[in-house]
Amino acid sequence: MNSVVRQVWRGSKAGDLKYLNLVEDTLGPPAPREVRVRVKAAGLNFADVFTVLGLYSAGEKTDFVPGLEFSGVIDAFGDDVEGFRVGERVMGFRRFGAYATYLNVVADYVRPLPASWSFDEGAAALCQGITVFYAMRKLADIQRGDSLMIHSVAGGCGLRALAICDKLGVDAVGTVSTPAKAKFVLDQFPRLKSEQVIVRPKAGSWGESATFSKQLQAARDAIGGKTQEEGFQSVLDSLLGPLYWPGWEHTRRGGRYVIFGAASMTPTGGLSGVSGLLNWVRLAWQWIWRPRLDLLNMPPENKAVFGFNLIWMTDKIESMSPLVDEMLALDLPPPVVGHRFPFQQCREAMQTFQLGKTHGKVVLVVNDSDELI
Repeated sequence: MNSVVRQVWRGSKAGDLKYLNLVEDTLGPPAPREVRVRVKAAGLNFADVFTVLGLYSAGEKTDFVPGLEFSGVIDAFGDDVEGFRVGERVMGFRRFGAYATYLNVVADYVRPLPASWSFDEGAAALCQGITVFYAMRKLADIQRGDSLMIHSVAGGCGLRALAICDKLGVDAVGTVSTPAKAKFVLDQFPRLKSEQVIVRPKAGSWGESATFSKQLQAARDAIGGKTQEEGFQSVLDSLLGPLYWPGWEHTRRGGRYVIFGAASMTPTGGLSGVSGLLNWVRLAWQWIWRPRLDLLNMPPENKAVFGFNLIWMTDKIESMSPLVDEMLALDLPPPVVGHRFPFQQCREAMQTFQLGKTHGKVVLVVNDSDELI
């Protein structure tokens, strides 16, 4: 089996997007239990940006390749691989390395691409889908009839969480950063009442927490029932900023608060040079004022807080692979792809993502041809 020459986005060091460059290298044949995929599209996630900037403890610091999820076609496979054929359309995820024209990946994390889905949709499906599905089913233990508050529902994770709520019969409340994003979400999920999609207060605004608390109460009233009386069963928080406390206060006793991101601390630029120094100052200020829990108060509150990172789960094939199949069995609609960037514009895609002005999934189009190998 031959090696292949590929293009790959590789970071020479962390701290700034300028250290991420498109280079050429040679990829060896797939090892046993691996398949080689000719990548058609790759999804963009906060973990990619945080790793490039050196803010992610789960990422590599030097000589790293971002990218957690991808779609493409099978080019070759190693020994002990069954159920795939060369030329088959697939989607998958891995612990970084997907920003490449070819990649080798363990076959357990690759699935056939649904016939009606595009490669862009396939690249947008698994990482964020599994993130919220794991958070909802394994940690929050969400059941039919429960209520869930979700931050940033106009993004990839949020939209997948809303789609899963639809399938599971869960009452959802979501937050967004702008009225335009609220309209976008309501157009995607017309069953939601306007009170269930909250345009959260601007970060750092006067009375931010009090305003958000009132918005959450209005959302509880709109849902009614047990949620109106006792609060949300669970919260999915990918922001981890000042709005943590209102969300915690509106979580009912016995509820579960799941943290899986810190988007509120994402710098809008790099962390080197003069502008980088200013970003470090902002990060330091946010770090000092980050939410803190008093463990002595937790037993009488009777609430649980979970923190998790999907990256640390990628080597747990025995538990993650069945979870992928369970999520796919829900027969969810294809994910919403809001922004497409050519593969050569990886840095531009990350810069746009940092600004928080995207909706849906951001995808890098690696090869726009639908022809099979």
